Amino acid sequence: MPNVNSDDEENRSYKKALDKMYRKMEEEEKIKSLMRQLLDPDAYERMMNIKASNEDLYMQFASLLVQLVQSNQIRGRITDEQLKGLLSRFTARHEPTINIKHK
Repeated sequence: MPNVNSDDEENRSYKKALDKMYRKMEEEEKIKSLMRQLLDPDAYERMMNIKASNEDLYMQFASLLVQLVQSNQIRGRITDEQLKGLLSRFTARHEPTINIKHK
């Protein structure tokens, strides 16, 4: 006779996983919709290319854009040039400098 408790636990596990996936999909759709509103078509296309190549960078940068809009630091639609400028500042790496002193 099969173990009923094991099946219940398995079903709950699947349900949890599906719920988590569903919430993630909803969140992604909200962000995508917001990006359509905030960005002009070229900038939106660039963001979707970023999402395809680096999902973590996309999520971090999309969150930053939402914060900037909510704090009124950005008004109106963001052009592709503005987006490139923001991206370059967001992803800029500060290279350490090495100073060599001769005696």
